[in-house]
Amino acid sequence: MFGIPEADRLIQQAEVLRGNGDRDGAERLLQQALALDPDHLLAATRLGEIAVDRKDPARAMDLLRPVLVREPAFAPAWGALAHAAWVSGDPRTGLRHARRAMEIQPQNPHLRLLLAQFLVWLDRHREVPHLLAPLLEADQPVPAIRARAMSMMGEMHVAAGNEAAADDWFRAALALVPGLVATRLALGMNRLRQGDYEEGLREYEIRAQVTFFHPAGPPTRPGKPWRGEDLRGRSILIEDEQGFGDAVNFFRYIRLLRARGAARIVLQTYPPLVPLFRASDPALQIVDARPADFTPDFHCFSASLPHAFETRVATIPAEIPYLTAPALRTRPHLRLPPTERKRVGIVWSGDPRHLRDHFRSVPAARFLTLTDRADLEFVSLQASVREEDRAALTARSAIWRLGDQLRDYGDTAAVIEQLDLVIGVDTSVVHVAGALGRPVWILLPLSPDWRWILGRDDTPWYPTARLFRCDRRGWAPVLRRVATALDAFVAGA
Repeated sequence: MFGIPEADRLIQQAEVLRGNGDRDGAERLLQQALALDPDHLLAATRLGEIAVDRKDPARAMDLLRPVLVREPAFAPAWGALAHAAWVSGDPRTGLRHARRAMEIQPQNPHLRLLLAQFLVWLDRHREVPHLLAPLLEADQPVPAIRARAMSMMGEMHVAAGNEAAADDWFRAALALVPGLVATRLALGMNRLRQGDYEEGLREYEIRAQVTFFHPAGPPTRPGKPWRGEDLRGRSILIEDEQGFGDAVNFFRYIRLLRARGAARIVLQTYPPLVPLFRASDPALQIVDARPADFTPDFHCFSASLPHAFETRVATIPAEIPYLTAPALRTRPHLRLPPTERKRVGIVWSGDPRHLRDHFRSVPAARFLTLTDRADLEFVSLQASVREEDRAALTARSAIWRLGDQLRDYGDTAAVIEQLDLVIGVDTSVVHVAGALGRPVWILLPLSPDWRWILGRDDTPWYPTARLFRCDRRGWAPVLRRVATALDAFVAGA
């Protein structure tokens, strides 16, 4: 009886390490496997999957395409290539690759779940119940597979705007397999979306264990995790961990930390935000990398501050403005000339790498129809214009285009302070406008980010904001409502 080939043994060990969050160790073992067997398809595929984990789709594709040249029917490589396409900002190609993987191995539950995920992400819900039906059967032999299928049904209902039904599916999945951290996170965000901040914020804390957000495993930081303890005479490091908009949103909690008596607060944030935050709070120590000589008593991610302060909808700290734009005299190139018309800033798309960007961003050809009027002056706050949006913007020469002059969020804030209104999709610019206390209209998809509590056209996070929500009909009715609201805005209503 022969033993398992050494390359296969190394791949098995690599899977264990990867499952435990040790991507570096897994990669070393997979490289050893390929050194032993350069044509090993699975070893190359697993390396491609790790590249996707690290948000490096180009490297993933370089690893996976040769696999499919050698074996066009190797389903795991098609599945990994689907993920790589998605992370690269091409979800429809990802869906095509996921379908190909399923065609090759229709009985593979993991590929079935992968295809279901792509269908949910792309708002193609009709296929999902039929696709998942075999995995939802009571006699499904692997409880984890059944629980993941239940969770996927929950995600489908979230995307369709059926939040209560989604809760039922998430809870059923967790009753079967309590350790599904991604499902707990999905439940938490769904509860937050519905205004339940007690359960929602508690479950939202599980995100540190979700490998998608932390492919190298749960992060470790200096200092004891802060859970709301007395800070008198203590130091604390606050670290921004998510997007720019999240960092802006949670900056409001710095005031509350001071009120708790913290002797020293250090905020570690992203370089483009440093000028804006320093102008807003000159006394705060703000860095874009952790000081090597600083060992704090406590550490807290900024997105965990609402939980640590036991925030509820009625107690959201909403004293605005809590940001201050840098003085225009330090950025004279951004000063707009006088005008008798009201000025409106616009932003229609976010970061294309965001998994749900295709839901929140609006094609410029559609969004910019709002600017086809002579009674307002429009200013583009779009720092990066996608290639497919350039023609629509170029065709409207009257729009002020300052996006390519915005070096950081201090610049963005300096421009916003000169505007009468900002209209945008759910991206960082609208957070800056709200934090500055400027009027801002936010266009939201059917299933919005958890901050924008369902069932209302205002938000306790930003008192000067007005929300325009999508329904199943898409963006067209929303844009019509915004156009009508602009008529009233011009009239002074």
